[in-house]
Amino acid sequence: MRITITGASGFIGRYVLNLLILNGLDVVAVVRSKESISEFEGLCRIVELDIFNEGCNLNCYQILGNPDILIHLAWGDVSNIMNLDHFEKQLPLHYNFLRKMIESGLPSVCVSGTCFEYGNLSGRVKEDMIGHPLNPYGYAKDVLRHQLEFLQIKTNKSFKLTWMRLFYMYGYSQQKDTIFSQLKQAIKDDEVSFKMSGGEQLLDYLPVESVAEKVTKLALINKDIGIVNVCKGSPTSLRSFAEAIVKENNSNIKLDLGHYPYRVSEPMSLWGDDAYLNELINLSVQ
Repeated sequence: MRITITGASGFIGRYVLNLLILNGLDVVAVVRSKESISEFEGLCRIVELDIFNEGCNLNCYQILGNPDILIHLAWGDVSNIMNLDHFEKQLPLHYNFLRKMIESGLPSVCVSGTCFEYGNLSGRVKEDMIGHPLNPYGYAKDVLRHQLEFLQIKTNKSFKLTWMRLFYMYGYSQQKDTIFSQLKQAIKDDEVSFKMSGGEQLLDYLPVESVAEKVTKLALINKDIGIVNVCKGSPTSLRSFAEAIVKENNSNIKLDLGHYPYRVSEPMSLWGDDAYLNELINLSVQ
């Protein structure tokens, strides 16, 4: 079985790539620059390619190794969820790439979605709930899923689709503008205080290592799974999350709660129902 992974040099991609290699799988890692994953040189096939250029789209399936499964984790500027480029520029590029791969013979695709697709919903959310995305990033991802579902109908389900809705991840090598990275840096710099919101948000936090493990297992099931929440399944307040980081690092830094207002583009309360996820994970180990 050959698995191709896009976004292999990204925050989640590096962890997923490492797990695929450890599982002894035939892996093709797709990156813009080989230097970005130089530590994996010799452990897998690395393809240096812009998947959105016109030349790639003409024979992208062959260029990327004629994979049995594509894990599509690539997406740009995820730190700026309000950027209109998510649907104005990125959405058509991602759909065109995936459509070309499928039309060329790709039998199975696993795509990273986002909990922001749930939008205006709150509390525990299940995969069959319909929300209204509150930001361009969530909207673009939601539209891409619909496009792929319509493509399945058009092609009489010629390909399997797993849509992995990722919730709030954290870990080392995360983007610098996340609260995890910012707080860790503030602690490292011996800052006296750390400015943040009131911290009352109830969200579903999961370490990136656990996210990567779940993504890998879902991909290897190789079935037409549809939407699945990749989550912990229970909420943690942002304040508790920050306090745990402070305690873990034996820091005396003070949390300056309420310095920033809450963001209207993000939910105050959102965590995933993990029943379907657990059912699938149990299936993968049988």
